[in-house]
Amino acid sequence: MAYMECRELRKAFPHLKEWCNKSLWAPSWFYGSVGHGWAVVERYIQNQENPNAKTLCTGLGLKSGV
Repeated sequence: MAYMECRELRKAFPHLKEWCNKSLWAPSWFYGSVGHGWAVVERYIQNQENPNAKTLCTGLGLKSGV
């Protein structure tokens, strides 16, 4: 799906190739949460720049990885 969207965007806006030659989308990942409230997820996002963020999230019961 993203490939088709990228192709259509590049057709409509050829100047994008100068800005992002190889990839239009930034590398990213998805975090799914079951049983955790939205406030916990928001705190996780807000604390990503915090060096103690891993500790904060672990203390809330969040786990990283698959």
